[in-house]
Amino acid sequence: IDTYPAGEYFFQNVGVDDYSGGYQIGNYLYSCGYDKAIFIAETDIDSDYSRWMGFKQAMEKEGKFCSRTRLIVIPGERNRRIQKYKELLPRFLQVKAVAFSSDYAAIEAMNFLSDHGIKVPDQISITGYDDSMYASMVRPKLTTVHQNVQQKAHVALKRLMQLIQGEELKELNIKSPVYLVKRDSVRE
Repeated sequence: IDTYPAGEYFFQNVGVDDYSGGYQIGNYLYSCGYDKAIFIAETDIDSDYSRWMGFKQAMEKEGKFCSRTRLIVIPGERNRRIQKYKELLPRFLQVKAVAFSSDYAAIEAMNFLSDHGIKVPDQISITGYDDSMYASMVRPKLTTVHQNVQQKAHVALKRLMQLIQGEELKELNIKSPVYLVKRDSVRE
């Protein structure tokens, strides 16, 4: 579940269409006028990288260029992340929109911004990814990309049972669809 195989492989993988989710977030922010938005990720590989690549493509509409400098990988340790947010605050205020590769990081950043007197979405629009249960509990409610984790588990189990029963499964990499959930954290 949720692997990102490179090259030839011979195992089953069930995941989500992270590229499409990144594209949907980028496209939405672009349509709201945030053509300089930045993308904050926890890593620059696997799902975060696919989400970034989709975001990047959406930002490159009408011949615009979205440079690698708009992908920022934040540290894993909380105190270092908060320090990174402090360093990035002037840039956040300049670009006015930040897409995060997870709801957790987006909510943490929203709390940081609130602690520093910055209003979301009035001063900075924020998006997440995952549509965790906290996305609709936080204020403002978080605009995010929904992925159906239960469906992913169901598909993986069903495919495992088919393999146990000796069925040959042609498609090795199943990607469940995702969709944008617009809430209150983006100023349109």
